[in-house]
Amino acid sequence: MAADQDESVETWKPFKDAPGVSPVRNERDHALARATMDALLDVIGDDKRHPLAEVLDCLADRIRDYEEQQVRILDAEPGELSGF
Repeated sequence: MAADQDESVETWKPFKDAPGVSPVRNERDHALARATMDALLDVIGDDKRHPLAEVLDCLADRIRDYEEQQVRILDAEPGELSGF
């Protein structure tokens, strides 16, 4: 069993810091994740069967979770925000 765990750890190492795999914990992670998402969208487009579509979905979920926790959306009428 330990050999399987060692193999899993070694397999995981190259991917652990990749956007979409690693958590979005701060503004730097968020900016990198957004840039990666944009690049993936350029490649994938609307092709839900593209091999990277699941990576895009995972990345979008992580970005959404971060933004729900960290990004404050003002409660105002559209005309009230014109100075921002």
